[in-house]
Amino acid sequence: MIYCSRLAALVVVCAGVAGGADPEVISDEQITVLVGQLASPNRPPPTGVPNAEDAPGYDQEAQKQVLRAFHQLRGLAPRSFPFLFGHVGDERYSLTVVSGKAGKNFSVGQVCREILTSNLQSPACRRRTASTNVKHRPYPPDYLSAHKLFQPDEAKEWWESRKNKSLRELQIEVLEWTLIEEIKASDRYLDEDRERLRKALRDLRASRNPLEPGTPFSA
Repeated sequence: MIYCSRLAALVVVCAGVAGGADPEVISDEQITVLVGQLASPNRPPPTGVPNAEDAPGYDQEAQKQVLRAFHQLRGLAPRSFPFLFGHVGDERYSLTVVSGKAGKNFSVGQVCREILTSNLQSPACRRRTASTNVKHRPYPPDYLSAHKLFQPDEAKEWWESRKNKSLRELQIEVLEWTLIEEIKASDRYLDEDRERLRKALRDLRASRNPLEPGTPFSA
C-alpha cells in the first residue's frame, strides 16, 4: 500500500488521497476491482530497517492506488463485506506500515481482515489496558473469530442472514454478543469492562450513525 512514518498518519493520508464512493451507486463489478487493487504491484520491502520506504525500485505512486482502494472499501462497509470474505486468505503483498523505525508488511488478506474488524468491532470490544498491566488482561471475546468470518463459507452464511442490516445494526449486534459473553465469563472480566460495553451500546443505540472505523492496524 503506502508507507507512513507514524501509524496514525495512515488515516490522514487516506483522507487526503481517496475519493468517496457511494454504496448505493457503486456496482458489484467496481467493488470487485477495488478488492483487486489491494494487491500491490511492488515487491514487499525489507522491514525493521530505517527508511524502508526508500527501498530501490519501490514505486510510491503505484501504492497510492492501493491506498485509495483500502480507504474506499473501508468506507463502503457493510456493502464491501461479501467481496472481502473471499480474500481473507490472500497472501499477496498489499502494504507496509512504518511506525518509528519498525515496519511491518501486510498481505491482501490481512488488509481485508482489518477492514472487517475495524468496522464491526467497537473500541469497547478491543484489548483493555485499565487497572491491570495489559500483559495480564484477557482479550475481549472475539465476535469475528467466534462467527468464523475469516472462513469464506461460514462468512457467506453469516452475510446471507444479515445482508439487510445496516452497519450500525451490525455493530450493535457485535456489542450485544460481546457483553453477553463477558457476563458468562464474569470471573475473567472486570465490572468496568462490562460497563464500558454497556455505555458503548447505549451511545450507539441513541445515535443514528454507525461508529467510524478507528486507526487502521492498531488493535
